[in-house]
Amino acid sequence: MKSLKTVVRGLPVQLVVSHEMSFSASMGLQHEPSDPYAVRAAFTVVGSDETAEWIIGRDLLADGLEGPTGEGDIRVWPAEEHDVYVLLNPPTGTALLKASAHEIKAFLQETEVVVPRGASPGTSTWTLCWRISPPKDEGTQPIRTERLGRSRVPPHRVLLARPL
Repeated sequence: MKSLKTVVRGLPVQLVVSHEMSFSASMGLQHEPSDPYAVRAAFTVVGSDETAEWIIGRDLLADGLEGPTGEGDIRVWPAEEHDVYVLLNPPTGTALLKASAHEIKAFLQETEVVVPRGASPGTSTWTLCWRISPPKDEGTQPIRTERLGRSRVPPHRVLLARPL
């Protein structure tokens, strides 16, 4: 029996500010067989020591190579030539990243060798995902929730979820 391994890949991306301006950044992708629906993505602008970490659905990345996909905070779509755009749009700001479609496809192919698409354990129902934030100060509401979008992560893997 083949052992399941973590798939990790780093690739250069561009943080797009405008048509004329972008910054070099890196995107580290990680897929754990124990969490087959998710890809952990860490973004760092070159020259910075701050990293933004996101969890992106593996199917969302794969579908975004073929056409526009996503709702809520994460959207993915093909760009001109051989690239793909990843839009991260939380309530606190927006980041548009441009990456090599070939590199993302190669990463996804590696993950499918470990856990084939459609063969992931659990259900394939959509789950509405929320981010839970602690209160900013005393006297405010106990928690704040923000809609993150939809995910194929089974409901038991989400802190707060409601089936659609």
